[in-house]
Amino acid sequence: MNRKEFNEAIRALNPNVEDPAAGLIRLAASRDDLTGLPYNFVPVGGGLHEILVPGDRGGFSHMETSDYSKPFIGTLDEAYQRVFDERRRMREQRLAALADARSRDEDAGSRSERDGTRMELAADNDD
Repeated sequence: MNRKEFNEAIRALNPNVEDPAAGLIRLAASRDDLTGLPYNFVPVGGGLHEILVPGDRGGFSHMETSDYSKPFIGTLDEAYQRVFDERRRMREQRLAALADARSRDEDAGSRSERDGTRMELAADNDD
């Protein structure tokens, strides 16, 4: 997956973003050229890149492979694919959490309606 394919794939998930790669990925010349963007692609030689992500304490850490077994090192196309896969996974998790929250809200609403009906019936029986 190249930058253009990455942008098209991300826009399929979120059509409101004009140039997703610009806001997510830095093609750094070296480790001295890192930014606060979520993903920094850094060449390591032989046409391979590592992905470094900003840490919560000011440093950078390696993005891991998709099975989280080791730091990611791959071609530029593989790096774009790895980031896309991560963004898609994060989106799916957010959507699942949202659906779960909505389901809980609907269940709570149904219980409230049932409880309200029970209270009305109980009040009717008091007469």
